[in-house]
Amino acid sequence: MTVYTVSELNRAIRELLQDHVIAVRGEVSNMRITRNQLVFFELKDAQSYVTCFLMAFHLEQKIKDGMEIQVVGTPSLFLKSGSFHIAVRTIEVMGSGDLQRQFELLKRKLESEGLFSESRKRTIPAFPETIGLITSKDGAAVTDVVRVLRNRWPIAAVKLYPVGVQGEQAIPGILRAFQWMAAHAKEIDTVILTRGGGSLSDLWAFNSEALCRAVFSCPIPVIAGIGHERDQTLVELVADQRASTPSNAAEIATPTISDVAYYISTQQEQMIGAVRRLCFDAKQWFRDLLDRLELTIRTPLQRMNNAVHQFHISTNTFQSRITQDRLRVDHFLKLLQSLSPTHILDRGYSITRDAHGNVLKRADRIPSGEHIRTQLAMGVLSSTVD
Repeated sequence: MTVYTVSELNRAIRELLQDHVIAVRGEVSNMRITRNQLVFFELKDAQSYVTCFLMAFHLEQKIKDGMEIQVVGTPSLFLKSGSFHIAVRTIEVMGSGDLQRQFELLKRKLESEGLFSESRKRTIPAFPETIGLITSKDGAAVTDVVRVLRNRWPIAAVKLYPVGVQGEQAIPGILRAFQWMAAHAKEIDTVILTRGGGSLSDLWAFNSEALCRAVFSCPIPVIAGIGHERDQTLVELVADQRASTPSNAAEIATPTISDVAYYISTQQEQMIGAVRRLCFDAKQWFRDLLDRLELTIRTPLQRMNNAVHQFHISTNTFQSRITQDRLRVDHFLKLLQSLSPTHILDRGYSITRDAHGNVLKRADRIPSGEHIRTQLAMGVLSSTVD
């Protein structure tokens, strides 16, 4: 048995392959052009893919991911890596590939049902306490996401649900992850579904209808970051927010220091405004209350003041009348005094009465021996007429 070195084995296989010219039909995926003007792409079907390359100046027809083409070329092997490839000579465009057609059909279906509608998408919580992370535990994505989360928002707890992110077991595993997240919805604020870049076939699990519906029905806001910026999957269209990379997904899920400072400043302004409004309302309420109390008290007081004033007027009027009556009485008293017999007696006059009390006015009419009484100013004098 011949024993080969690795280089000898790769060289032997390449020599066996490069004498054959083959035609292969498949769907273009992961096309790229290097700085050396080499065109690389993957030709794939539902189960497998093969790497193809050619010089850019040999590319007579423009091709892009999702196209179905037929290539004619030579199978070969890169000696250093031992990877199989086809050195393409000619390309014939056949149309859209089966996977691309499936993608477009499902995309139209989900869009018609409203799964991509922006109006139903939820706002990502600004300050999450717990973040659910669905990704491979071995890939670079989990490292990138956790690093960004720790740097930006270290107070958030991360709940990792490890899954396969490509192959047959990817979809069932991710569906179980979403079931677990839904069961713990009260504890989790945001879910990040992510993986690193890859070919269309590598990312094909994230075009699953079942997975799209799981993201749609998840009770927690979902951020999906699948592959790189140029990659687009249906899951990302359904998610509440799409991220260009795993790191970007972590950035979307967490605030920056300036975000926190702005939030605190805004809350402070709102609180100050609320306190000012409360103080203004309370002040206005007390003013209204005082006005009502003043009005309530003022009316009886006004009535009382009016009554007192009226009483004073009546009293003054009464006193004025009393004064006038007193003056009148004094006048009459003086008049009476001036006309009183006693007043005349005070001036030296006297009044003489007979025994019967009759006032005697003529002396010639008084019989001799008549007893008479003379009223003087001071006392009474009794006498007998001779």
